[in-house]
Amino acid sequence: MTDALTQELFLIYQTALIKPKEQWPEAPRKPILSASARARLETLREKLNEIAQNLNIPARLIAPKADLVALAEGRQEGNRILTGWRHEAFGHRVADILK
Repeated sequence: MTDALTQELFLIYQTALIKPKEQWPEAPRKPILSASARARLETLREKLNEIAQNLNIPARLIAPKADLVALAEGRQEGNRILTGWRHEAFGHRVADILK
């Protein structure tokens, strides 16, 4: 690390230490899923794991966690699971779960 960068980081650290707690930024909150979304997510994960095992590829390649959660919450627009090869491998097989 260069001296200038070290000094800049130290200054940021010192500034953060003296800020009152009320001025601290809020930590991002993990979204809380409804009971029905949690149940849908569990069903989607089971189906995904079954399909991934049959295809011999990691489940996260077919359906990344964020896309799977979005699908469980009913957010389908722009979801990668519902397009291209992911749809062919998994998306079309879970349409009944999403209804």
